[in-house]
This record gives sequence, C-alpha cells and structure tokens, in this order.
Amino acid sequence: MRYAASGVEAVINFVVKQPTAGVNGGLSSANAVSTGFGNNNFYVQANHKRSTFGLQYFMTYRNYDERTMDETQIFNFADGSVRRRVSEGLNTPFSYTTHALAATYNLTKVDGQPMFVYAAANQKRSSRLGGQLSVNVKLVPDVLSLNLYGGVNRYDSRGHDYSHRYTAWNGGGSLSATYKGFSFYASMSSRYNALYGETIDYGETNSVLQLMYTWKTLSAGLGMLYPFQARGWSGGTRQMNRLVQKESWSHIRDNGNMVLLQLTWRFSRGRKHQAGRKELSNSDHETGIATE
Repeated sequence: MRYAASGVEAVINFVVKQPTAGVNGGLSSANAVSTGFGNNNFYVQANHKRSTFGLQYFMTYRNYDERTMDETQIFNFADGSVRRRVSEGLNTPFSYTTHALAATYNLTKVDGQPMFVYAAANQKRSSRLGGQLSVNVKLVPDVLSLNLYGGVNRYDSRGHDYSHRYTAWNGGGSLSATYKGFSFYASMSSRYNALYGETIDYGETNSVLQLMYTWKTLSAGLGMLYPFQARGWSGGTRQMNRLVQKESWSHIRDNGNMVLLQLTWRFSRGRKHQAGRKELSNSDHETGIATE
C-alpha cells in the first residue's frame, strides 16, 4: 500500500466483505405470430464460493405445413448398371413439441484444461483447416456499428475405402444500433457448409431483423426471421458414397417473413458468479489509491 502524501497522522482502513453467495436467473421467449414456431427458456442459478447449482427448463415447438423436399439418388450396381431416381416437391409437413429439464453443478477451478476425444467408425482420419477474418466498424460511436466477416474451411476426410476433400467458404454481416432504451439489429449470413465422413452438410442461409426496448431487466420487442424471403428456410445434404450418391434439400416456406414476439427478463441478487475468470489487471494508476 502507498499514499500520495507524507506525514500522514492517521489512517482509516475500510474492510469490505464480499458476498460469498448469490442467485440469478431469468426467462426468454420467442414465439411466431402466424406460424408454429416457439423457443422458450427459464433458468435459475445459485452460487456459493466456487460452486454453482443450476436448473433450466426448455420448451420448443414447431408446426410446419409448407415443408417440401427435393431429392436426387444415384445407385451404382455391381454389374455396372446405374439407376437414377429424382423426387421434387414432396410435401413433408411435420410438427413436434419438446420439453427438457436440466440440472447442473459446476465447481470452478482456475487452472487446468479440458480434453475432448472424438472417434467415428470406418473413419481413418478427418481434419479441418480454416480461418476467419472479422471487421467491426463503429459508424457512430456508442450508437451504430457494422460487423463483416468471411472465412474458409478446408476439409480432408479419409476412411478405409474412401477419400474426400472439400473447401467451404462462408461470410456475413450485421448492423446494430442503440439509442436510449431502444435497440435495432439486422444480420445476414451465407451457408456454413461442412464435410463429415462421406456427407457434405449444406447449412442454412440466415437473416434476421429485430427491434427491442429494454427497461431495467425487462426487454420486449419484435423480430423477423428470413425477411423478404418468400421461400423461407432451406438446407440440404450430399452423400458421396461410391455405391450410392444422394443429394436432398428441404424447404420450409412457413419460416419466410416470420414475425416473432420476444420477451426477456433477468434477475440477480447477491454475488455474481464468474466461473474460471482471473483478474490480471490490478495495477495502480492514480496517486494515493491502493488496489489489491
């Protein structure tokens, strides 16, 4: 400890006792106005010293009537003959509702690194080499910002009887604005394609518009998925087996121009738990103020 002035006659020490326990939680809800789509979540966490106890409840539902599928299949037989089958515009409506309850416990340890091991049958080696560049521009400080990104992944998948290589590019951007309690967000991204074994997964294109208003810990607003996209969501896969080649695409028109009602509420009391975080910047920048 150090002081700015010399010859100090008295020193008063303030001892602040930090809370060792706390609780926080909240709920979030996003439900479509005219389409069967909903994501709802409630969570609560209690922490004491290095321990965190959590409870989460999820409820999601989908109900799509305008879902179609296009599929092309090629079969290679042992006698050298080839058979091709094409299906277009198959009507495949579907619906589901899921309920999930999760209880968690976490013990924070500052040091140590996790290790994950992954293996797949009939897979000798699978690798991905990739990179991504992101640029963030503050068009108006503290009000309007623009983010652009782009990347590429090079996949190499080898099995006992196959070898495939695939290069996938991706990119997108977002625009966000905040003013007092209002916030606006718009984003668009290309497909994020990937190679797994002998299958290429064609990810979804994505676009979002969102307008929210926040008051203390409560946020409410409107959102739109796939704005100005009448065909809505689409995604597909391509199988590259030497005997069977298949490419299939799914389309969900229900998602096009889908309007969402959104609500988020959070609460917190006591200590805010920050797992695995160390404060490294504890230097003294002002004369006469001591930090520890």
